[in-house]
Amino acid sequence: MSVRIESISLRHAGPLQEMEFKLGSFNLIYGRNEVGKTFLVEFILRSLFRSLKKWNLRNLPARGRIEVSGLADEIVTFSPSSAKKIEDFWLESNKVLPLDVARLLVVKGAELEFLADMPGGINRTLLREYLSSDALLDTVQLRISKSLQKASLIGYQADGADMGEIKNRKSVSEALAAIDRLFGEVDDAYSEGERQALRVLVRAKEEAIEQQIKARQHRAWQLASGITRLERSRERLSRPRINDLRGLDLKHKEALATIADKERRKKALEGESADYLWIGHAIDEYRERARETGIREKRTFLILAAASVLAAIGCIISSWLGWLGPEWGLSAGLVSILAAMVFTALHLRYQSGLVKRSFDLFQENRISKEYSSRFNVPLASLADMESKKEQLQKSYYEHEGLKEDVEREAAEAAKLELEMASKLAALGIESGGQKPWDEIIRELDDFYENTEKQIQRKQVDLSALNVDPGDYRREDPGVEHSRELAQKLESEKQELERQYQRALDRLDALKQNICRVTGDQISIEWDDLLENLRRTRAEKAAEYRRLGAEIIAKIIVNREIGVIRSRHENEIRAILKSDTLTGPLQQVTRRYQGLDLDGDQLVVSDAYDSYPLSDLSTGAQEQVLLAIRMGCAAKILGRETLFLILDDAFQHADWERREWLVGKMVGLAKSGWQIIYLSMDDHIKELFLKKAADPGLPDSRTIELDQA
Repeated sequence: MSVRIESISLRHAGPLQEMEFKLGSFNLIYGRNEVGKTFLVEFILRSLFRSLKKWNLRNLPARGRIEVSGLADEIVTFSPSSAKKIEDFWLESNKVLPLDVARLLVVKGAELEFLADMPGGINRTLLREYLSSDALLDTVQLRISKSLQKASLIGYQADGADMGEIKNRKSVSEALAAIDRLFGEVDDAYSEGERQALRVLVRAKEEAIEQQIKARQHRAWQLASGITRLERSRERLSRPRINDLRGLDLKHKEALATIADKERRKKALEGESADYLWIGHAIDEYRERARETGIREKRTFLILAAASVLAAIGCIISSWLGWLGPEWGLSAGLVSILAAMVFTALHLRYQSGLVKRSFDLFQENRISKEYSSRFNVPLASLADMESKKEQLQKSYYEHEGLKEDVEREAAEAAKLELEMASKLAALGIESGGQKPWDEIIRELDDFYENTEKQIQRKQVDLSALNVDPGDYRREDPGVEHSRELAQKLESEKQELERQYQRALDRLDALKQNICRVTGDQISIEWDDLLENLRRTRAEKAAEYRRLGAEIIAKIIVNREIGVIRSRHENEIRAILKSDTLTGPLQQVTRRYQGLDLDGDQLVVSDAYDSYPLSDLSTGAQEQVLLAIRMGCAAKILGRETLFLILDDAFQHADWERREWLVGKMVGLAKSGWQIIYLSMDDHIKELFLKKAADPGLPDSRTIELDQA
């Protein structure tokens, strides 16, 4: 029965948005480059075949179907999502065809090699599949698991990997052993003494656990109380208070720094300020004691006084001598004496002023020396002192301003000190010691942080205890709580309870185990259950023997298949040298005449020598592979005709060979094969159209993808 593709319909296959066509025996699908020919081939491959490892196919979103006849009584529809492929139909029908027939039936993208990663594109294994009855052997061997194919016999025991049938037989053996153990457990009995001892131990563990619970509750109370105390301390010493103290300390340091800076500046101006005060007094004193230059001693009043005394004496003598009258002499004498007294007084007054002026001169000299000493320049005049006073006036007033600022800043610093002392006293800290404020604040900060950490640690510990506040216990139970001990006691108690429960439930568990083996309900009577267990064991024993026999038989069959395969080597060599393969080889290559195997490689020969296929040029290799493909197809012809899908398989052949190759395709179509050739070559298109007119062809089709 001929297997052929009846029709193809698809959409969204690359450039091919939607197309549908029927196929005959001799078909040409023509399309220029980039119109979707490769997408169509990949769609056919994905739809029909399961084994696609040879090709690197794209993940197409194409949808459609392919109708194939000859696989079943009715036409079978395939698509890329079909669960069942052509290979599945051949396996079900037990037909002797190559398992990977897709490599023989399809040439994609002018790639004629059967195996892309094999030198020459073909090897001994592939030739054996196509040229011998190894396909039948493969069908038989497929029924033998891989594990048994690798296994051997040692006596009557299988020696192989623990998988497949060997694993199943081992599982049945283990089931038999489990049933035998169940029979042993049925004979075992429990003693009441064991259960009583377990109850006593459980009660002891419960009492110890209760003590640990009380200890845990007491520990929770201790932690909660400690947290309360720490929280009160934290509330009294809050973060804002510490920051407030830090701010005061910073202000105080800034005030002290300001005072120190202004003290330095005031001290630097003290000399100029003192000079300003001195020069002010000096100017006033110098102005009061100023006098004319050059002082002379005047004796006029002294001479006049002496003359007045002499005149008084002369008047008295003249009056006494009678030169003058007594009255005139006395009057003149008195006037002279009075004049002498007046001139004497004037002389003494002048002398007194002279002494005072001498003192003023001394003072002026002293001021000049002091000026020169202070300012390192001689004093020329009162104007020099007044000019110097103006120069010193700015420093004096700046000094006085700094003095007032220092006093004000000192008062502010003292106020800050009082405020700091008050706030520290509110925290119970005396500030009169030698410890700096920043150190006190740092200690307060550390204390606050430590308090926070202690609270967090205690809260974590309290949370880990998992005790409700209503269950806190003030009374000390006399034992220390230990989580490890509590867990150990609980674990030991649970283990004892499990042992006790096992002691109580052993018979029930045993009954359940037996029921699982036999499939009976738990309510079944023990006698009936044991009888069913005996019957189940007999069935497992029979299955164990059957599996053993099956394993031995398959190992023997696999061994014999290996012997048969070795005989097929000679058959393959004979077929390679037969006209079935050498005829197409000579016709296609026009040079090579014979085929043979050298180890795993195919060897071709001409009239002069033999060459490994892998050593030939690419073009020569493609010609040889095409000839082998045609020869293998011709050999299979005697069994069943199929379809060939050739995607530009003749592209690299010269024009003369192309015409002959197309003619060979016509011959195959006449013999019942379906030929589907895809091309973008105009010359090949012309050859196909020419050959399609052959009246011996059942039917032919030409599909142009450009028009589709």
